[in-house]
Amino acid sequence: MKLFGFVLLAGAIFFSGCENLGAIRVEDKNGEFKNPMGFNSFFKDVQDQTESKLTFIKYGIEGQRSVEKITYDGDSLKVHQTVDKKFVEEYKCNGIEKQNKQDEFIFVLTDCKDSLKNIELVTVPIEKMKY
Repeated sequence: MKLFGFVLLAGAIFFSGCENLGAIRVEDKNGEFKNPMGFNSFFKDVQDQTESKLTFIKYGIEGQRSVEKITYDGDSLKVHQTVDKKFVEEYKCNGIEKQNKQDEFIFVLTDCKDSLKNIELVTVPIEKMKY
């Protein structure tokens, strides 16, 4: 009986962590990026009209954790944002742009609903985008 309880608990832990299985994950801790190339992968998926998910986690100076889960369904982008696990907002956009500035890439969500228009997702220094 104890073994059954252990297996049940282990399964619950495993599956609770799998809600974004297959999602591209990028983290930004005050300009120190983990997997910044994930933005390029997600951008390419949207350009190719391939369904994709991006989880972008940003940490503020005081440790606040902002999470943007962006889902592309082959047609539009759905953005769900939380800060410290509290819901902030949800909206849809029709596209994403990658702007190449002098020494940085800027990823912008375009044609967003609910009167938001274009929203800058992130600015990444070009040197951070190298393999």
